[in-house]
Amino acid sequence: MAQSLTTTQTGNSSANNGPILTTEAYDVATPHDAPIPQQAFRLRIIANSDSTQDQNVKRDVRNAIVIEVAKLVHGAKTEPEAQARVTAALPKLRAIALKVTRQHGFTYPVKAMVGKAPFPTKLYGNQVYPAGEYKALVITLGKGQGQNWWCVLFPPLCFIDIASGDAVPNTAGFPDLPPLETISINGPTGQPEKVQVRLAVLDYGEEAWKAMMHWF
Repeated sequence: MAQSLTTTQTGNSSANNGPILTTEAYDVATPHDAPIPQQAFRLRIIANSDSTQDQNVKRDVRNAIVIEVAKLVHGAKTEPEAQARVTAALPKLRAIALKVTRQHGFTYPVKAMVGKAPFPTKLYGNQVYPAGEYKALVITLGKGQGQNWWCVLFPPLCFIDIASGDAVPNTAGFPDLPPLETISINGPTGQPEKVQVRLAVLDYGEEAWKAMMHWF
């Protein structure tokens, strides 16, 4: 059964500082209801500002980056293997984000880096993932002063509803939008199955997201 990519959006934040030495991993696989390990790797995309135009840019950059990274690491068996693939492609990922930004008519800079980034406390099923700084692929658009979008990339928990910790079927009560892409993966039994890369939560804004949390 195809399952849905679920993401979330957090509040205002500043760009991540510090030297970038390595690039981490992305993997795509069937999700399991499990706690997020400490070595989990996240994707974080920070908008230039909270203006409608800048948030639209962030949304389109998100779509392009999620698809590209999924392709890059599809079939990777280990985190180091996935890391190596993304490391080699980091300039390409920045170029993709830059192209999308320019297509929107903006000339502000785009940074793509891997390092520690702050994240809020989140509840995944019965597991609490405490707030703190965690490894992430961080893409900063312009001044990086707008709302940011993030999800867990490795292990592949982007396919899990962050509000309940459950896998989200295509029939879940989320916006009925076309998938970003459909790919084939190995399921829990080792048999290939189709999975849709789909954004189950859109950029409703921080306050709207807080309200949505009460629905689950």
